[in-house]
Amino acid sequence: MADDQERAAAAAAAADEDMADASSDGSSSDSDFEEIELSPEDAKLLMKLEQQLAANPNLYDSHVQYIEALRRCKMGARLGEARQAFHAAFPLTEALWFDWLSDEIEGLSDADDIPRIEGLMEAAVADYLSIPLWVQLLEFMRDFDPEVQAGGKEGHARMRDACECALTAGGLHVTEGSKLWGIYRGYELSLLEAQPSEEQAERVRGLWTRQLAVPLADGPDSLTAYEAWERSRPGGEGWQLPSHVKQAYERARRAVELRQPYEESVAAGREPGPELLAAFMAYIRVEEKQGDPARVQVVYERAVAAFPVTHYLWAQYAGYLEAHLKIGSVINSVYARAVRNCPWVGQLWGRALRALERSGAPEEQHAALYDKALAAGLQGYEDYMEVILARTDCLRRQGAPAAERLRSTFKAAAELLRSYFPDYVDRSFRLTAYWAECEARVCDDLPAARAVWEAALKEPAGRFADTWAAYIDFERRRGHMREARTLYKRCYTRKLEEGGQAIMCDAWLRFEREEGSAEDHLLARLKVEPILQELQAAATAAADPGQHAAARSAADKAPKLSKEEVRAMRQQADPNFGKRKQPQQPQQAQGGAAAGGGGGDMPPPPAKKPRTAATGANTQQAAAPAAAGQQAAQAARQPEQQPEQQPEQRQEAAAGAAASAPAEQQQEQQQQAEGAGGQEGETQEQQAARLQGAWRQQRHTAPNTVFVKHLADEVDEAAVKQLFDGCPGGVTSVELGRDKKTGRSRGFAYVHLATVEGLEAACRLDRSEFHGKHILVAPSKPPGGGGGRGQDGPNCTRAGCAAMTALRLAAGRVASAAALVALLLVAAMPLVQAQISNAGPQGPRAIQCGTTAECNLVKQMLGAAVSVSTNAKAPTVAAAAAAAPPANVTSSQVAKALGAVLAAGVLESSVLDMLGNPTRFNYPDGSGRWALFRMPLTKVKGTCIFIHGCKHDPMSWFYKSAKCQDCTGLPEEVSHSKQCLARGYAVIALMSKDRAYRSRCFSSSADPSLNDHPSAKQVLDAWFAKYGLGKLPKIIFGISSGAAFAIKFPRTFPGLAGVVSEVNMPWQAAWGMTDAKGKFKVAFPPTAYYEMVNDPQAAAQIKQALGIFKANGVPADVIVTPPRNVSSTWLSQRSIYISPAQARQIQAALRKIGVVNAQGYITADPRKVTGWTKKLPTYLPWLTRNSPYYNLISDESQVWQELNLAYSQHEIVSDFVRPTLMWLEAKGKANLTTLVNQYSLNQNIVCLTEKREGCPGISNDQLSNSTAPSNSTAPSKASGRRLRA
Repeated sequence: MADDQERAAAAAAAADEDMADASSDGSSSDSDFEEIELSPEDAKLLMKLEQQLAANPNLYDSHVQYIEALRRCKMGARLGEARQAFHAAFPLTEALWFDWLSDEIEGLSDADDIPRIEGLMEAAVADYLSIPLWVQLLEFMRDFDPEVQAGGKEGHARMRDACECALTAGGLHVTEGSKLWGIYRGYELSLLEAQPSEEQAERVRGLWTRQLAVPLADGPDSLTAYEAWERSRPGGEGWQLPSHVKQAYERARRAVELRQPYEESVAAGREPGPELLAAFMAYIRVEEKQGDPARVQVVYERAVAAFPVTHYLWAQYAGYLEAHLKIGSVINSVYARAVRNCPWVGQLWGRALRALERSGAPEEQHAALYDKALAAGLQGYEDYMEVILARTDCLRRQGAPAAERLRSTFKAAAELLRSYFPDYVDRSFRLTAYWAECEARVCDDLPAARAVWEAALKEPAGRFADTWAAYIDFERRRGHMREARTLYKRCYTRKLEEGGQAIMCDAWLRFEREEGSAEDHLLARLKVEPILQELQAAATAAADPGQHAAARSAADKAPKLSKEEVRAMRQQADPNFGKRKQPQQPQQAQGGAAAGGGGGDMPPPPAKKPRTAATGANTQQAAAPAAAGQQAAQAARQPEQQPEQQPEQRQEAAAGAAASAPAEQQQEQQQQAEGAGGQEGETQEQQAARLQGAWRQQRHTAPNTVFVKHLADEVDEAAVKQLFDGCPGGVTSVELGRDKKTGRSRGFAYVHLATVEGLEAACRLDRSEFHGKHILVAPSKPPGGGGGRGQDGPNCTRAGCAAMTALRLAAGRVASAAALVALLLVAAMPLVQAQISNAGPQGPRAIQCGTTAECNLVKQMLGAAVSVSTNAKAPTVAAAAAAAPPANVTSSQVAKALGAVLAAGVLESSVLDMLGNPTRFNYPDGSGRWALFRMPLTKVKGTCIFIHGCKHDPMSWFYKSAKCQDCTGLPEEVSHSKQCLARGYAVIALMSKDRAYRSRCFSSSADPSLNDHPSAKQVLDAWFAKYGLGKLPKIIFGISSGAAFAIKFPRTFPGLAGVVSEVNMPWQAAWGMTDAKGKFKVAFPPTAYYEMVNDPQAAAQIKQALGIFKANGVPADVIVTPPRNVSSTWLSQRSIYISPAQARQIQAALRKIGVVNAQGYITADPRKVTGWTKKLPTYLPWLTRNSPYYNLISDESQVWQELNLAYSQHEIVSDFVRPTLMWLEAKGKANLTTLVNQYSLNQNIVCLTEKREGCPGISNDQLSNSTAPSNSTAPSKASGRRLRA
């Protein structure tokens, strides 16, 4: 077939030359144009089209219109030229060829035109498989070719060669192939009738036998005709069909029966569309399973004829030939046709270049194809990279002789990319890194290699840390440590983008630790530590500059009280204010507790100390407003969050949580007084021991002390000190809690830091991994003193502690209730906004308020927070106006109500903080990659393994936090994490080998350098071994390209309990999990698919896969996601960062720009509609590119992800994770439809936490009814979650 195609191409070229000659011989000058009478409209149209094609000959539609106009005007000479130019630029369709050939045949005047017309026909059948065109070619040769008409041996051979070519191309076509067999057989029968001979009869008989062995739709008719012919022969009255022919015919008949349904699905006359494409793909898989490459090739030819510009179809076709046929000429021919049909696709050009190289083509041919590819009008940067890398790979393999050509190619390619894509930054540095490597290895020119990197640093890529890191890695791999150190010194002071300066500072320290001396490491640390501290401070201030400025403005505008007024107010609120503890004589002791003990620093206890009296008479007075707020916060905390305490201490803590604030204050004062005064009947030794304990308690509350909890048993004081030694100022001392009898560690410690900066740095280690456990770190308070050893309770986050501190300070400074609300509401905005974002349709949750007035005030404050969050221009004004309480509300009541809000906020913030603080687990292969994981709060029952899609990372599955600055916390991914954790599963998200910014895809490539399977297995084996989870169930979730990886992972990682493949499934051949009989090659676990209604190709692939699972007896099912209604609350119910007010604003803007229709549904795929991301910020300026949560960057945007989900074409969806886990826990034996209808989340996912799988008290029906607009045309509930078995 390859030779035939080559001959056809040569004939087409010859025909083009003949046509050019004919055109030059004929009259095609302007004078001819003038001699033909044209209407003004036609003349104007022809001139316009000629100008367009002269400027750009690659305008397909203009070619078609030009030819139609010339044909209508009967301008034959120009028509031939136009068709010749059209065919030089594009392959022509069957209809266009028939028009051209019919015009040529009508104009046939002498025998000299016959070879030219035959050449045109051979070119026609070379473009696409067309049985009618082959029939026309054979009939034309039979009736007009001079050699064939002469009847000599050469003429017979010529006709037979043409017929064999036709059979090779289309003789296996089930429904139309018999036409070609009929022409061939008819020609041989005519020869037999003209000159009867046994030899000719055998030739005819052979054709009959060959045809009957081929699966053709009219096989029975052919058999009947064959039997009649044999019996009509002399002596054939009793002829019987030979057994071997009969057996071959029966096999062919059964094959036709197998293919009949597929033939009906791809029958001629059907409009090209997704259904027809899916039918062709299914047909191809059937033929691939049968294992006959010739038949597979025919179906592929029929498919590309119907879908000539579907580039991935051409890629699959050529890929199949490369894997199975392996004939270079055939592969090159297919790629040559592919790039003619899809010249804008760089992948096809790149593969064509590589195929040409493998076939041993000369260098000149390869260079010519490369130049042609660059001039073909490629669309994007990646397209050019495919072509450039294919060419440079070829030159690199030629070695030193091609060094200069290689260098010039790199240089020209870099200039071309720079001119076409001046602002594009390739963060993977494929061209730069490859060029530098080739300069060093192939050209043996290290200075030139460095010049390549230096040039990259001067371009926009030099603004990113990735470029510097890649250059350093280039030097380091060659052992050039001095040069690498020099590069670190050059870049660590640069203000690189995306936090690059901090990255390079950390990288320098790591480099010196691994490669440098102790002195080198010290010098590097001295240089980078001030920079890192400055960057951390700037990041904290810039986290929310609007709120920071608003808080300062509110504080400045608050009424300023004199010292005397402040003192009078504080004495009115606390009669003990201003009283200092005075030493008393022992005989004056009344009760054994000193009033106000602990007012100053306590020196180390002497051997003896005079006893002091205690009054404690006024400890029953009303507590300050701050104490009320603190009490509310403490009361809202969970019991399991308390640190380890002695039984009596736990009783005291429980009593403190239930008692009023004044009673708690009294208890604390009594405890402090016991440490300061003596007690009657006490010996000196007892008193010394007691005072030593009081001194230790005072040290626990000393400045710059942190309480550390959950330490591993093997950790001692030295290990703790080493952990915190990196904090600024270092560690002054460590006190490890030990059992008095055994001396064993009790799992907690007090660490005393030298500076406030050291304390802050120590708190950043909260929930980090240390000796295999996640430790808790918080500022220290004495046991039992107000809710735990950590400040404001053991799980008080840094944001929570700051808010509670602001509450206490402001309550004592601000007299105006309205000003207090404005100040504290803005200062505590992160917590209040988190609370609002997590509020369900039935209002805020977990708010502890007492009276009706307090609860109303809480709701008013929440409303003010919404105003502040959506009014960036004047947050202070909005807060003061919206939160101004009634005149009869006191500052104390405001503080108490706000304390209740903050208490709920602390709880929610704690959940966010935990989900935002995953632990890194480095890949053992030394690649620098890592996985992120979290353990559930309950006993681990299994593991959820997450495989991200393209352009994503493990960071998508966790919220952004101080510990994970790169985490993006996309709603659907985080919802997966929450549901798995709440159900008791550990979660671990893996990272792909491909780290290119524009791709980042998991790969199952045959190329070991790209395949992610080995490294994924390696990191999981190491992780399971370290944490002892290897024997528990493992469920893998794959998204998009990650789904294609996950569905193949059982081959690499046996023992999985389940696979969840979301919005993707390879075709059976690409899957590679079944043998020729369709049986699984490995044991396969139960598998669930998530499918979206607007993705018919994935639906066809999943349908095929379900049939395979059914045939193998393995449970498998699919959940189909319908389009979602983008109601006014949709986005706020999906993302914790989007408030209901913001959701309403976004929905209204989307309707204005036409993305959402009047019924609330997405009008088109957001990934493909252009312009909306630029229009939306014109209505909502707070949607900025630089915002981590309110941007409109594809694959990074909270809004964009949920709009993709609402359109339901290709996006991750988390609504079904819980029922899917239940189904997999039942090993696929439960009814998945029932589970989905009962347990899916439907709309609301923000209500989820690590402890909560669903929304308590809110059913899915209530959610859907409360969020759907009255005029909604949403599908019914049954169709909204339909499943297909």
